[in-house]
Amino acid sequence: MNTEEYSILIVDDDPGMVQALATALRGSARLRFATDGPAALRLIAIESPDLVLLDADMPGMDGFEVLKQIKASPITTDLPVIMVTGLTSEAHERNGLGLGAADFIGKPFRPSVVLARVRTQLNLQRVSNQLRALSRSDRQSLDHALLELKSRNKQLTETTARLQLANRALLQFIHAASHDLREPLNTVTQFTDLVLEDLTDELVFSGRQHLQRVVKAGERMKDLLGGAAAYARLISEAQDEDESVDLNEVVQDTLKRLDSSNEQSALVVESFELPFVLGSKAKISIAIQNILLNAKQYAHPERPACLKIAAEVEGERARVFFRDNGIGIDPQYWMRIFEPFKRLHRREAIAGKGLGLAICRQIAESSGGSLTIVQSSKDGSTFCLELRASEGNLLMPTDSQPKA
Repeated sequence: MNTEEYSILIVDDDPGMVQALATALRGSARLRFATDGPAALRLIAIESPDLVLLDADMPGMDGFEVLKQIKASPITTDLPVIMVTGLTSEAHERNGLGLGAADFIGKPFRPSVVLARVRTQLNLQRVSNQLRALSRSDRQSLDHALLELKSRNKQLTETTARLQLANRALLQFIHAASHDLREPLNTVTQFTDLVLEDLTDELVFSGRQHLQRVVKAGERMKDLLGGAAAYARLISEAQDEDESVDLNEVVQDTLKRLDSSNEQSALVVESFELPFVLGSKAKISIAIQNILLNAKQYAHPERPACLKIAAEVEGERARVFFRDNGIGIDPQYWMRIFEPFKRLHRREAIAGKGLGLAICRQIAESSGGSLTIVQSSKDGSTFCLELRASEGNLLMPTDSQPKA
């Protein structure tokens, strides 16, 4: 698909949402923007786009009124419109679909989902344009293909809706389970501790060992429940409002916090000049803290743990590189390490919940970025945290950055 052949109009009164959608769709088509309904209708009258991404909840003329006027005109009645909304109730979607919306995208959105749905609509538009250029006889055979494509798109939409419903139910279960299971778990560990404390002299050595294992397993279960609840919150809560975040300040604050809790001990961190990025400072701090703890946790037993942090800014993207000197990761496991609860080592060898990097990637993607591993060997690994760069950065690529 030649991206220059297609144009997309993004209509949203929130500049941050406009930027997020533009970032998700960069390279897929020519993009134009409007921040209110009347401006959008003027742009459509001047040059009709191939697709409109329309905020449903704008002040003044809302997205449903804009949709009505688009569908009321014989010139634009076939123009596909995807509604973007924070309200995903059945009545809300039924209203939009009844007015002629082609699809719905809920906020907060995943960039990959937005791109997939936009490509689906552009493909439909491409097929529709080809149909208009074909002869009547050929059009009859292709009409069936178009209907089938639309039917499959409808099935995809319905499947996505069912998955979202199941996902919400799963998240509710995780929250409830993490809360309800803690009470009996605390009882087990507390009473086991009391037995160990009060009856130490009366217990044989193997009995004390067994009870200590119970306490240790209970504490690990508490950590796992807490980690699962934290991960569930990250993927279910609404996206925070963007702010300009100084990564230099975040790294220094994180190091002080870890140092005060003795979690940063035995890890030497060297940080070069870092950029300002867009996102939630609280969430980005959590991501960087988990990356630092990961470097310490998987340190090589034969050398002091070291971590170098540096960055580069290219256009609207900031890439932060974390190079450690740890035990390294076999390339066949590079994707697995970002999955929740996936561990590459036995618990007895290396402690951990298997959630640190999964949480980091979730935070990066919810901020419009990504987390990848770009290099790993017996000398250590390099991770790349890519985020949206804030305006005014002067940082450029340097020879000192710890890239692969």
